[in-house]
Amino acid sequence: MSKLFKVQPQVLKPKAGKVYINMSYTYNGGTVIGGVWYDGYECPPPIVPDGYELTDYMGGGWGFDFNSKPPTAMQLLSKRNYLQN
Repeated sequence: MSKLFKVQPQVLKPKAGKVYINMSYTYNGGTVIGGVWYDGYECPPPIVPDGYELTDYMGGGWGFDFNSKPPTAMQLLSKRNYLQN
């Protein structure tokens, strides 16, 4: 059973553009946070403002930052087009 550090959900601001989303991650050898050993991070989905949506911005692994704590993934926050399905 993994011991994961639980992160609070991110609350995104209603501004279109690139955003970095916390992502759940389990390290091969674990990590130390505040002097306590954990297997990794558990991050819930972000809270997206009404009228906006997140879309994948990267391809082939670009946009990941595994050195940040917790690791992040680049996404695109854009206004939702209600005329398009």
